[in-house]
Amino acid sequence: IHGEHQSTYKYSDTLCTTLQIINHLQDCKKDYQQLDRIYIPLDEFRNENIDVKELSKNKTIISSVWVLMSKWMNF
Repeated sequence: IHGEHQSTYKYSDTLCTTLQIINHLQDCKKDYQQLDRIYIPLDEFRNENIDVKELSKNKTIISSVWVLMSKWMNF
């Protein structure tokens, strides 16, 4: 778009994807509490023995959602 070399595209794509994931993670708790909305498939919670109500807790949301995200991203 701005004349960048094509060799930098793969880095840009990775960065944009990561920022989008972070954006979704930041909204998990708020959207669950205020809108009763969950973007992560419920089967994923069940498969990892994570209670959806963990989304309401302060510290556990990070670890609970991280378990799911790391599984999807093969960390």
